Amino acid sequence: MLQFARIRPGNRVLDIAAGAGEPALSAASRVGPNGYVLATDISANILAFAEQVARERGLTNVETRVMDGENLDLPDSSFDAVLSRLGLIYFPDRDRGLTEMHRVVRV
Repeated sequence: MLQFARIRPGNRVLDIAAGAGEPALSAASRVGPNGYVLATDISANILAFAEQVARERGLTNVETRVMDGENLDLPDSSFDAVLSRLGLIYFPDRDRGLTEMHRVVRV
């Protein structure tokens, strides 16, 4: 997934419905210290686990935020890539989720 998304050092990456942190944590390793990864999910509890794993791995370029993937509280064109490994299948309104993903990614 990271290869297909062309995740590179210095990129800003959004992982929607990140759950326990993958692929956000792998993306954080790939973007390096000059990059940034935002892992979002509607569950604060599961994001706490992702935060813990990020700390254990020494990843300081990862932020977690509780957020609904269908209503992203993020500026337009603010990320180089948007990932969602399994989240989209759980969205009640997939079209809305995809529209939001497209809105926040630089095209």
